Amino acid sequence: MDATLTKQTSININGIDISWNLEKGGVEFLGISSTIFWNDPSLLNMFKPLVEEIGIEMFCLQIAYSSSLGTKEDYNMMVTQLGNSFEEGFLNWGKAVGAAGWGTFEILYIDYETSKAKVVVHNPWELHMQKNLVESELWGCPFIQGKIIGIFNNAFNNICWADAKYFFHEDEIKVEFDIYPYELTIEEEIERLRTKIEKEKILHLKQTIEEKVKERDELLKREATQALINEKLEQRVKEEIEKNRLQEERLQAQSRMAQMGEMISMIAHQWRQPLGAISSTSIDLQMQIELQSFDLEKKEDRAEFVNYFLQALENINSYVLNLTNTIDDFRNFYKPNKQTVTIKLEDVVSKSLAIMTSSLLADNVKIEKEYNSKDKVEIYDNEMMQVILNILKNAQDNLKEHEIKDPYIKIIIEDKKISISNNGGTIPEDVIRKIFDPYFSTKNEKNGTGLGLYMSKIIVEEHHKGVLSVVNIDAGVCFTIELDAV
Repeated sequence: MDATLTKQTSININGIDISWNLEKGGVEFLGISSTIFWNDPSLLNMFKPLVEEIGIEMFCLQIAYSSSLGTKEDYNMMVTQLGNSFEEGFLNWGKAVGAAGWGTFEILYIDYETSKAKVVVHNPWELHMQKNLVESELWGCPFIQGKIIGIFNNAFNNICWADAKYFFHEDEIKVEFDIYPYELTIEEEIERLRTKIEKEKILHLKQTIEEKVKERDELLKREATQALINEKLEQRVKEEIEKNRLQEERLQAQSRMAQMGEMISMIAHQWRQPLGAISSTSIDLQMQIELQSFDLEKKEDRAEFVNYFLQALENINSYVLNLTNTIDDFRNFYKPNKQTVTIKLEDVVSKSLAIMTSSLLADNVKIEKEYNSKDKVEIYDNEMMQVILNILKNAQDNLKEHEIKDPYIKIIIEDKKISISNNGGTIPEDVIRKIFDPYFSTKNEKNGTGLGLYMSKIIVEEHHKGVLSVVNIDAGVCFTIELDAV
């Protein structure tokens, strides 16, 4: 082939000229600028996402409508240039487009009176493109279908439709079109489908709304029995928070009731000594008077008696003051915290020990203190005292239960951390993991509610944004309260 042929090449297939201008990279078919595509993968990869996006039915109608445009010109060419009759012109047209890979066209029958016909297209390009798809993915031959409908609309001078039937065989792939009169054009069929789709969307939306309304009504009905839950769904989160707060308050109240019994026992220890001293002093005064230990006729004895009597009254006042301070400590501890206070951790620990010291000493528990921080922290002091007292009381009960020799509780303050340890023995790992769970207690049912450490953890971690933890040490366990730790 010479250089001229390499730039401009033409062939004739079935009387149809196809020319290539290799320099421009163009193809002309029937004198019209054309392009050659691979059916698979190029066209298949172009069409398949569109089919999945808009649906097979709408895709086919849109393609059929697009390909039907210009079929009047195709029909005129068939009856004026390509043959002496429509049938002859159609088949010659079929040969022409068949040369471009459309397939081989055949008319099985045609009836102008009834506007019916049957056309077969062997090996159409559209089916070849889809031969490896599963049946549910096939969209058929809408391009050729649109051409057939448009051409036969002109041939019969009537609105027609073409139903397609597809055949996939090993040696041949074909499509049969049954053509018959129809009441709608392709464009009207598209509009009908659009209307149907819109109605389905509206129906689906209506059903979805009805389902949501039903779900909402059922939800409101279920929640109507809960006094604290508002009918408006927008307030559910707030009501859940309120519900949790009330639950926490109930648990805290249960914990405090249990703790109150323990506190009364501590007060009894605190009061026993001063009450005994008051009783002894009053009995002594009474005996001094009854026994007439002082000769009130003598000036010296009268002065000594007055001094003795005043000293006794001073002692009684001191004992009463001690009792009053104990009551104040008890009363202040049970006042609910409304505002935070800025205080040294040493002072909070000291207030807690003031309540428990007598009880601990009565059980021969040695208290070791090591305060290495003067930093002040902003806390709810009564709540923090509750935590410390819970830990101290648990340690006391444990030491007493296990009859520990030389029992001690050691309290260390460093920076914003309080460590409280004891030598009452370690806690098994399966127990220590659950020690802060609500209603979990290592004590017997009579002595333990399982709320003390649970509420302590809430106070430290939720109310103070700190961390309350426990670990086993050599001689026992150590509880640590860390503030500003998170």
